[in-house]
Amino acid sequence: MEDNKVCPLHTFTQTLGDCTAQLAELKALLMALERTDPAQSTLIVCDSYYCVQSFNEYLHYWRQNGFGDSKGNTIKHRLLWGKVADLKETLPNVHVVHTLGHQHVGIHVAGNTLADEAAKSAVAVAAFAAVTRLSSKPDRD
Repeated sequence: MEDNKVCPLHTFTQTLGDCTAQLAELKALLMALERTDPAQSTLIVCDSYYCVQSFNEYLHYWRQNGFGDSKGNTIKHRLLWGKVADLKETLPNVHVVHTLGHQHVGIHVAGNTLADEAAKSAVAVAAFAAVTRLSSKPDRD
């Protein structure tokens, strides 16, 4: 019987600035897809129903409809979803699945915990940078 080879978790960061949780999750999904080798079978685990359901169920229809919803309105984050759709076509071995966030048991806990820690760290760094900019102005006395 052949052993299944499992790749280690990959982590990466990017400063996002002020954005919603949905936009941050979508950008993280896009970053993961951009770093995926098309020849490798890849599992992306995400605790965002928005990203998982959109990737697996809606993306095909959005693309067919020019990234509009059933009422003809342009979907939010249309440009990013367009990039995700382009990448999805080139990555046939990518699977995006949902996991519950902030859990302490289960097979995806380690990855989800790393993602949460990275998000908290990014917020802390952004807050520190903002404070540093404010306090680094020269005195005018």
